[in-house]
Amino acid sequence: MLSPLPPHPLISVVTVCKDESPERLADTFASLAAQTWPHIEHVVVDGGSEPESFVLRELLAAAGSGTRGARLLREPDRGIYDAMNKGVALCRGDLVYFLNVGDRFARPDALELLAAALAPQDGFAYGDAFYVSRDGRRQLAPSPPATRFGLYRATLCHQAVLCRRELFHRLGPFDQDLAPLGDQDWLLRVLTAGYPAIHAGLAVCDFELGGDYARDLGRLFRARAAFVRRHYPAWQRALFGIGALAVKIAQRLRAGNLAMPVRLAAALGLRRA
Repeated sequence: MLSPLPPHPLISVVTVCKDESPERLADTFASLAAQTWPHIEHVVVDGGSEPESFVLRELLAAAGSGTRGARLLREPDRGIYDAMNKGVALCRGDLVYFLNVGDRFARPDALELLAAALAPQDGFAYGDAFYVSRDGRRQLAPSPPATRFGLYRATLCHQAVLCRRELFHRLGPFDQDLAPLGDQDWLLRVLTAGYPAIHAGLAVCDFELGGDYARDLGRLFRARAAFVRRHYPAWQRALFGIGALAVKIAQRLRAGNLAMPVRLAAALGLRRA
């Protein structure tokens, strides 16, 4: 049983950063400052930006009149999940949300609606995300269902998730060794432990595409393989693989796309990859 949430739960928003421009910091912090939910603390974990004044200035400006708490930890870290774990350790809120620099909320009531969607025993509430390219193009990306099969098929954007802080104490922190899928590993641990999730029926965030992990596809594929081996036994991998293929075929049929997939055609020697 999870502890009951208070009528107006405090939401801790964790932002990790290092050497970000003041413009990007200001944009992300202003997005948080515009949220309608009044019970927010902002925890910023800075990996050692130079100059420090960039982070401090934007953090204090976002805190405004002091009606919302603002906390800063500035020290080296061993990667994004190490920094996120440090942020969770500083949180005092009932609920935790992670907002990366460069990302922003898709609507001013996003946190309010996520918090309202949580049932007493839900481990987390989530919504959809807009994926934003570096040239500013914005496309809605519906989240996969928060189920074992759903997380096998696709990634659930952690900027679309509001989770119970209590579960970090029960289930442990993010696994740094599984970067860049440490967040997916943690969400699946929540579901496997029997804590359900609820889709809140809204687009939560604008998620900026790119980053170091997106450019290192080899590391991403290795992490994906380790994630699947850890959470899915061989029989389930086979079953879910067939299920994922069936979903793709159904999607192509609904779209009227009867052409042979490029990778399959290349594997059969019918065309170049």
